[in-house]
Amino acid sequence: MTILLAILYFLARLPKLTKLPIFNDEAIYLDWGWRALNLPGQLFVSLYDAKQPFLIWVFGLFENLLKNPLFAGRLVSVITGFLTLLGIYSLGKIIFDKKTAFLAGIFYIVIPLFSFFDRQALMESSLAAVNVWALYLFLKLRKTKKYFHAFLLGVLLGVGFFIKTTGLLFILTIFVLSGILLAKTNLKGRKEILKRLVLVFYTIQLALLPLYIQKVFWLTVHTNDRYALTVYEILDLPFIHWWQNLKQTARIVFWYFTPGFSLLAILGLLLAFRKKGKDLIFCLLIQLFLFLITVRRSSPRYVAPFLPGLTFFSVFAIRRLWLFKKPVAATFFGISLVFSSLLTYFQIFKPLAYFNILANLSPYSQKKAYVTGWPSGYGVPEAWDFLEKKGEEKPILVGVRLDFGNPENAIFTYFHKRQNINVIYFDGRLMPDVLEKKDCLVSEVPFYFVSRDNQLTNLTKFLKEEKRFYKPEKKSFVGIYSLDNQCEGKTIELAQIIKR
Repeated sequence: MTILLAILYFLARLPKLTKLPIFNDEAIYLDWGWRALNLPGQLFVSLYDAKQPFLIWVFGLFENLLKNPLFAGRLVSVITGFLTLLGIYSLGKIIFDKKTAFLAGIFYIVIPLFSFFDRQALMESSLAAVNVWALYLFLKLRKTKKYFHAFLLGVLLGVGFFIKTTGLLFILTIFVLSGILLAKTNLKGRKEILKRLVLVFYTIQLALLPLYIQKVFWLTVHTNDRYALTVYEILDLPFIHWWQNLKQTARIVFWYFTPGFSLLAILGLLLAFRKKGKDLIFCLLIQLFLFLITVRRSSPRYVAPFLPGLTFFSVFAIRRLWLFKKPVAATFFGISLVFSSLLTYFQIFKPLAYFNILANLSPYSQKKAYVTGWPSGYGVPEAWDFLEKKGEEKPILVGVRLDFGNPENAIFTYFHKRQNINVIYFDGRLMPDVLEKKDCLVSEVPFYFVSRDNQLTNLTKFLKEEKRFYKPEKKSFVGIYSLDNQCEGKTIELAQIIKR
């Protein structure tokens, strides 16, 4: 069964892996990954934006091994998604049975929420893998009481936090579950549980030691309040905010987990509570509670790592319905599977159609971020191809704004390995005293400036437009500019500015 699941998984994850252009955050992480492993002193560069570097290092490793940086980064998520699938199958066998585990794996493969993030160079696929395997190790530890399982659990939870701060919620979940277990255990049993919990705790700290000794980690970690509520905000009991989070998350799950599987999951949760799934239900409820009270705003990306376990309850509901009303179960199962598979098909092979469908169904379609807005990667491949052809003729210099995301980090990412194309930050806002009294900017090496829309950073008078690559619906574009050699007046050499 595992071989069949593996074949189906990779058939659904590897095709057209780079068809959807590089997303804003993918560009940032891939650029950081290459810098971390190839530039001296930048191993922890991501910490300056309060992003833990573990997965970013993995991205960098794969970028060094493979030619296409986007394919390399997304392949990492395909692999971690496969680890999630193996975790679902393993977890399903120890909580339910092999049939439930197998069907849960099938559901994981076809549900578009999981397919999407298993094909993005982001953190969510890896976090899902950590979450599933952490619960598996916790259940094994409870059953076998082996210190080895406690050690593995501690390492895994430490790695989860080393990937992203979201991993803290996985740690809290395991310790809350342990607290429930302690309350049900006699004095002698409590001592044994506490010994293993202490080992888990110290193993987590050991795994995180490289992070703790970085001064910049402590200087920037507080800026995660961009995404999560602070302790003081939580203690103020913002019930209205929590209610909004709950509504947003419910709507996201309904459409991204797909309506059929979502309704089945709700039914399965109710049916399984008195059966085999109580441990998993407690885990899901604890994580959902922690997520809802801490997150500033729910999104498909933030909620995805917490949802693989729902697949078991969709399966459980189908199997229970099958015992009593086979025609109803078969019909509901067939409609749910076909709808989910079609969405995933469009997501892989026709991403524009996929986002248009979602935009008509949900306000959380992410269409603006991935298709029409400036974070979208559309326009970047065309700009890359334009500059690549220019670089084949002679060495060129490419400038971008001092900013994060698309197209700035994407241009760096694509040209890190090109010796004839040198990319630099060139931002007129940083040198107004140098440029304001000059009329012309000249360069011995052909110079091109890549813009986000028409943001030229006070360089407008020096540049002329070469190309404009629009994103779908033409609300945003990536611009290519060269130096205007027809100007007259006071002139300054580009090389002089760069040396400054």
